[in-house]
Amino acid sequence: MARSNGVVGAGGAGFPAYAKLSARVDTVIANGAECEPLLGSDQAMVEARLPELLDGLRLAMELTGAARGIVAVKAKHASLCAMIESALSSTEGRGLSLLRLGNYYPAGDEVILVHAATGLSVPGGGLPKDVGVVVQNVTTLVNLAAASRGIPVTARYVTVAGAVARPATFLAPVGTPFADLLAAAGGATTPSPRILVGGPMMGRLGDLASGFVTKTVGGLIVLPDDHKLVAAKSRDPKRDFAKARAVCCQCNYCTELCPRYLVGHELRPHRLVRTMPGADLSDGGLDSAFLCSECGLCGAFACVQEIMPVAVNAYLKRELRAAGRKPVSWGQTRPRSGMEDRRVPTERLMARIDVARFGPPPGADGEAGGFPVSEEPLRPREVSIALSQHIGAPCAPTVRVGDEVEAGAVVGTAPEGTLGADVHASIRGRVVRVGDGITIRAEA
Repeated sequence: MARSNGVVGAGGAGFPAYAKLSARVDTVIANGAECEPLLGSDQAMVEARLPELLDGLRLAMELTGAARGIVAVKAKHASLCAMIESALSSTEGRGLSLLRLGNYYPAGDEVILVHAATGLSVPGGGLPKDVGVVVQNVTTLVNLAAASRGIPVTARYVTVAGAVARPATFLAPVGTPFADLLAAAGGATTPSPRILVGGPMMGRLGDLASGFVTKTVGGLIVLPDDHKLVAAKSRDPKRDFAKARAVCCQCNYCTELCPRYLVGHELRPHRLVRTMPGADLSDGGLDSAFLCSECGLCGAFACVQEIMPVAVNAYLKRELRAAGRKPVSWGQTRPRSGMEDRRVPTERLMARIDVARFGPPPGADGEAGGFPVSEEPLRPREVSIALSQHIGAPCAPTVRVGDEVEAGAVVGTAPEGTLGADVHASIRGRVVRVGDGITIRAEA
């Protein structure tokens, strides 16, 4: 049901939902933390589709055998919390509860969230299911509820923020060109815009001319081309290796503020930074890089020398995997003292990474991300449906150039026996290209 209707993790990773839901656990958490600054797509989904969210949460509980379901959102969204509490007060809310989270980053990291919600610590190198928990993004659960009625994933909310005239959250068909989203937000207010796909911390640089929405894209952040985040995300990681050798003062701030270190994992970014360049990949201590979630706090917030330990960790993970190494279990952990005192407030993070100027006006937190939600769904003239929008095997196309398709029709299927999820047409139209994706042009 989830596989054939294309339900994957909508929070960014794109892990096929059915695989997570095959576990037997005690608790399912609906992750609505949306801890990345400026984003509001998950909040928009909860506000618009709360009954479906709760249906999806109950279904996930049924599939996993969980007795408890938790909806996790930030306490600062008071109206949203009140809406959820009202829904949970009914008889259908039995076994469900609301968790109000603080406004810190990265509250939505599933390891951090599991501890906040249950007091349990996910083992280093392990998964939430190891402590009896499954975490699913709120949008994923809404899509799961729709899939149970035979409705596939064809659209999602996307926040467009940053240097744009009218920042807002839009309901966009999967495959909508980034350029259409930028136009809907009134266009860029900077002469040479660059975009981050996702949030300012964990997002990647994208191509405005050729990029398009996938099931995992929750935001586009438009920035001036000279912004510090653009520079940090576009530079060669080897520059950080050399800089680390030259100027790392071993202050340990990157470790002392690392959320995974604080929750008890054996990740010490300051030590890994000092191994570069020329790290000996046979050194078993380098395996701790696999514990990194790549939240980016170490470089964007903690380091006084503006080294990016996260880039070192990402590089080490790639090299270790290429050498045939896999993540290992580090065993049970317990949070380190002072964990709660070292949480990084989102407001301070926004100031440090220079996106506070793009934030919503004061008191606007009742809306998704503080920005308005567009009432009308976007209607692109053409969409590009990627055949690989998830972790696992790419889909095989099931259509040919010239075929006419209806919205919701299957255009790619995951190969039998592989990890994957089908993809579907998001608009009615004619197939004009088949390659690593399916391009569909709307009928006039």
